[in-house]
Amino acid sequence: MMRRVMIGFILMAGGLSLWAAAARPAKIKNVGKAPNFMALSRDGRTLYVTNYTSEELVAVDTTDGRVLKRAYVGDTPLAITLSSEGDRAFVGNKTMGLVSVVDLKDLRVVDSLKVGGTPSGLAVSPRGHRLYVANLTKGQQGALDVVDLGTGKVVKTIDGVSRPIAVAVAPNGRSIYVTNSAGQSVAVIDDEKLVIRTQIDVGDGPDGLVMSPDGTRLYVANRDSGDLSVVELPAEKLLINIPVGKRPFGLDVSPDGRMVYVVNTGSRTLSGVPASLDLGKIRSFPVEKGPVGVVLSKDGRTAYVANELSNTISVIDVK
Repeated sequence: MMRRVMIGFILMAGGLSLWAAAARPAKIKNVGKAPNFMALSRDGRTLYVTNYTSEELVAVDTTDGRVLKRAYVGDTPLAITLSSEGDRAFVGNKTMGLVSVVDLKDLRVVDSLKVGGTPSGLAVSPRGHRLYVANLTKGQQGALDVVDLGTGKVVKTIDGVSRPIAVAVAPNGRSIYVTNSAGQSVAVIDDEKLVIRTQIDVGDGPDGLVMSPDGTRLYVANRDSGDLSVVELPAEKLLINIPVGKRPFGLDVSPDGRMVYVVNTGSRTLSGVPASLDLGKIRSFPVEKGPVGVVLSKDGRTAYVANELSNTISVIDVK
């Protein structure tokens, strides 16, 4: 199907310039080497990007794509999430077994939390008192570390997960969901007892997951089966597996919950899947080489995709 040519304006460093988004979406350059994961500030004006190879956190102005600040955060950053107040970022450092705590006002590291293993996924509890860290290589198969943010110490290490890469928390804080990347399931952990309560069968090689804003859906990207699992909550029941593209990984949900966006690393595309599960309305957007993470703007009109092998951020109008 022929793509509609869209004419618009974008603010550049030298002023106002005309751009045409036809064959290729706009992109942000000079963010660093191997950008992979991102987080958006509360007001939506700043995009925080981790760079795996240049080992830095970069703050980008979303209005014009300018890099505002850079900060070294530690060896091979692999995950990022923001505090419940939005004033700090937590960045997992793969080879150091540390989570860097970054003050976003000055973009500087103010603390390091020792977790061990390979911190690959991060989530903060709704109350802001805990940090959940999916450790890909801790122990024999991996583990979930629970960090008390008051003390900065690991208060519980939960085994029984298999090469966990991603973690999400229910809006009520009662359940924690962790991908078993080496298998075909998502572990459900009771937040009060800090034990695995059950497992949800999904697709093959679940790598990414995201919670819907209202907490009624869990979306899981399955690397090896090339599909998106839709899980109904709180029933924790698999509704459907939807084919998307090759090696799906990063996900995000629009703020209104109506669309879920999945990065297909092997296809170099971004899939937009309606929450209504109307498969005839799935959309596909081209991105650049090595897409990893995706973040939606606060109004849900723009998707930012980090392209690890192209050193760029694709900026896509998804409305």
